[in-house]
Amino acid sequence: MTEKIVLYLGGGVMAGVFGAGIVTRLQDENFYNRVKAIDASSAGVCNASYFLARDTRLGSSIYWENLINGFINQLKVWPAIRKRL
Repeated sequence: MTEKIVLYLGGGVMAGVFGAGIVTRLQDENFYNRVKAIDASSAGVCNASYFLARDTRLGSSIYWENLINGFINQLKVWPAIRKRL
């Protein structure tokens, strides 16, 4: 008998990015029959939704598209560093 698991997908930016990679791999491995339940918060909810829709590649692309297109405003980096020092 195959053991069932509860999948927890956490929230937060980097946890969301990491979780997107995890669910993409789980989808590639067709892991669905092993999952008993999914518990998620924040960004993990989005990842869980894409996992259940079997469209994790689209879901994970949202992170990298937003991270490389204007995520860091270079004009504000040095003033923000000075403010924290």
